[in-house]
Amino acid sequence: MGCTPQQSPAEPETTDAFAGQLLHGSHRVVLKTSLGDITLKLDADAAPKTVTNFVALAQTGYYNGLTFHRVIPDFMIQGGDPEGNGTGGESIFGVDFEDEISAKSYTLDTQKLKDVSEDELPAELQEMTLQEYYELQGYRYRDDLKSLPMDRGALAMANSGPNTNGSQFFIIQREGGTPWLEGRHTVFGVVVEGMDVVDAIANVERGANDQPLTPVTFSVEIL
Repeated sequence: MGCTPQQSPAEPETTDAFAGQLLHGSHRVVLKTSLGDITLKLDADAAPKTVTNFVALAQTGYYNGLTFHRVIPDFMIQGGDPEGNGTGGESIFGVDFEDEISAKSYTLDTQKLKDVSEDELPAELQEMTLQEYYELQGYRYRDDLKSLPMDRGALAMANSGPNTNGSQFFIIQREGGTPWLEGRHTVFGVVVEGMDVVDAIANVERGANDQPLTPVTFSVEIL
């Protein structure tokens, strides 16, 4: 699970943590890492189910003691997997839950695939928009949300494809962000303090699978 260099979903089922009530507005949390603190502002108006999931997991202590198991300089840092290798994690809604992404926020509904692709495309894809192309892969978009940009410092859900969000997340470290990932990951917050810590984590010595040789652990404190 990770991130790579039409129809609105049904209402969520009742959860033990929030009795079916999703969060709204802004919420602040601190990732207290072994290399320093990272303060995040979560935007539940942009991604209500995603923020609710993150906060509820944090309240139970789910994240405490976990690691950033995948870090890539000039890209991102990823954590939130109890297995510590990118294969685990689950949400408060079950194993996983659906994306919360607005195609219009990223102009996926107007960008032509031929204008952004470096490859020669078959005729049937020439006039297809990015939204149409991603929908063929199983992504579904929400017109009632306004998605946050995938800029440097953005907090987004890691996944293994459409609608496979669990507990894993990543923070974009790259200058200029990761626009090629827009439309394929739910963005639900942004770093407001501690990007120097994100930079430090992204640049630690790594081994196989971009895993830090010295584990970088963290816990989550809700402000």
